[in-house]
Amino acid sequence: MVTVGIADAHYLVREGMKRLLAQRPDIQIVGEARSSAEMRTMLRMQRPQVLIFDYDQGLSISMEDLLTVNQCSPDTRVLIITAETAMQRMRRVMDYGVCSFLLKECEGEEVTDAVYATSRGESFFCNRVVDVLLQRSSSGTEVQKCLPTTLSRRELEIVERICRGQTANEIATGLFLSVHTINTHRKNIFRKVGVRSNAELVYHAMSTSMV
Repeated sequence: MVTVGIADAHYLVREGMKRLLAQRPDIQIVGEARSSAEMRTMLRMQRPQVLIFDYDQGLSISMEDLLTVNQCSPDTRVLIITAETAMQRMRRVMDYGVCSFLLKECEGEEVTDAVYATSRGESFFCNRVVDVLLQRSSSGTEVQKCLPTTLSRRELEIVERICRGQTANEIATGLFLSVHTINTHRKNIFRKVGVRSNAELVYHAMSTSMV
């Protein structure tokens, strides 16, 4: 059972999220919050595995509230679901240690996939957010550290299937996921590894004994 808390100032968003996730019998909503104070109380009392959080709420719930999540519930992982599309603010949020990031335009299936991935300790970003991260990494303004790339179990499984020559449709069928989710995972892998195509990924995987 994946336990989820929701921190969003908008009533309709909270209700919509609860209805969406209620369709999955292995996801349980354990609390909701419409303000910073309510969020902290909910985290301390319920300690959900995943916190769905929208930081773009003015004075009700702010971006800085992300800094208190670890203090209130150290094992809770944050999944941002927001309508925010300003590149600078999105990048700033990522610096707060957010695990996963979606936009509110994402489909319901992608939201549930993100909840599951986040609960497992994996990162999950929708395509538009990945595009922002890729722009940052290619801008030349940041020094790239020479550190080993860490891929999740699911990402390594997808890399292995790509190396076998499977298409996105074949991978999706084999893993019981949507093609859209597979493409999102693939973009995450490209970002982490620093490649731009399947061919480059296969070469990197073979040359580094990744799989």
